[in-house]
Amino acid sequence: MRLIKSAVVILTLPVFSFAASFRTISATGLALDDAGSQMAQQVKQSGAKYKNIESASGNKVHITASLYNQ
Repeated sequence: MRLIKSAVVILTLPVFSFAASFRTISATGLALDDAGSQMAQQVKQSGAKYKNIESASGNKVHITASLYNQ
């Protein structure tokens, strides 16, 4: 039983440390340039890399990105 608990802890630690390195940011603007410049400013402040994970447009433009460290 102790061996199983130890194995579970050892196998889950890398998952938690990997997930902790991600952060989500979002920006909204009246045009793509507005939302894009807000996003660029947030990314620059964080010093991380990013990947756009969602964008939507209608009356406003909304962008969501995931930040990660390499």
